[in-house]
Amino acid sequence: MDTRPVEEGSAGTVAIHSTDPWAALSARLGVLQILPNMGVSGPARAAVDVAAAVAAAGGRAVVVSAGGPLVGDLLRCGAIHVNETLTGEGAYGRWANFRKLTRLIRQHKISIVHVRVPTSALLARRAADAMGCFFVATCHGMHETDGAAAQKGGDVLAQAHRVIAVSHTVARHLSAHYPMSGRLTVVPPGIDLQRFDPARVTAERMVDLAQHWRLPDGPPVVLLPGRLARSRGQKALIEAMALLKDRDMHCVMAGEEDGSTGYAQELTRLAELHGLETRLLLGDGCRDMPAAYMLADVVVYARADASGFARVVAEAQAMGRPIVAYDSPLLREQVGDGRMTWLVPPHDHAALAQAVAEALDLSVAERKALAPEAIAVARRNYNRAHSASAMIEIFLGLLAEAQAA
Repeated sequence: MDTRPVEEGSAGTVAIHSTDPWAALSARLGVLQILPNMGVSGPARAAVDVAAAVAAAGGRAVVVSAGGPLVGDLLRCGAIHVNETLTGEGAYGRWANFRKLTRLIRQHKISIVHVRVPTSALLARRAADAMGCFFVATCHGMHETDGAAAQKGGDVLAQAHRVIAVSHTVARHLSAHYPMSGRLTVVPPGIDLQRFDPARVTAERMVDLAQHWRLPDGPPVVLLPGRLARSRGQKALIEAMALLKDRDMHCVMAGEEDGSTGYAQELTRLAELHGLETRLLLGDGCRDMPAAYMLADVVVYARADASGFARVVAEAQAMGRPIVAYDSPLLREQVGDGRMTWLVPPHDHAALAQAVAEALDLSVAERKALAPEAIAVARRNYNRAHSASAMIEIFLGLLAEAQAA
């Protein structure tokens, strides 16, 4: 690592990598995070948490993205958001993006460039190298390993000073395909355990949401959280419901972010085909997801693609709800031996229907007895304060290495 100071030109501001042994590490902590947008997604939520931790530690937190709903959260924690897409193609586009990043690094005295998606990794690494910064990459999923593009992405990871995996499942995937050596660290994302706390959800909030959704009293509720998107398994759940049409229940598909209108129409037509249109609610744009979880008798996670962290599952665990999910190494890692979780083969509608039925058959007393176990798992594994502290330790460790060199 080159620890020579990076000059600011005529501005004459403090160098990024001071060689002064008495300089406080927090004064040298400047983290630039790069991601496509600040939509309601795992990477964006993690970016907010890390930015808040950097700001609280006395550092400079900057995020570059195309904007989105979570920008407000970012600004409230004391971070700076720079609205840039960084999607220019061709030699000129790559040069322009490189210039944008190096200018931001100078302006905000950045010492660590942190990338969260593979598509930005090469650009971020080049800018970090040019400015004498550390380069850190977080892997939020199991990325493709075949083909020239995947090989180039692996080469960039191999050059990172630290690689963060959001789960042990992702870490095993990376270790199997890329030369990670000792630079790989597992830091699971955290969730807001104060927000997702069943004791904090009042009866009034649940009643208000149930009335907003016009849910009838009595029938149990099956909730599939998340925006309407083909990868989230909404169609699979409707097909499973068709196998349970003799049971009195309602299915709610709701997330904080609005989904595709066209896809919503497809789901409505599919429900009509099975005679389920009066028992299906599409509730996009829900602003009180904790209350939604508390209204649910069963939470379904039917995503079969290669996600690195199932935030919905962690939130459902924190709320003490029964969970039915597609089986995968990741889900087995997250739920462990949870006695309120059913894991079924992906795309198996009959198995999904049977698991939902079994979860609905739990008595109120059984759910009440088992809920503390699930809540304890979430509080132990997905405390965002612990996750943020782990990231700060990694950042300060890199700066300490530079200072000692």
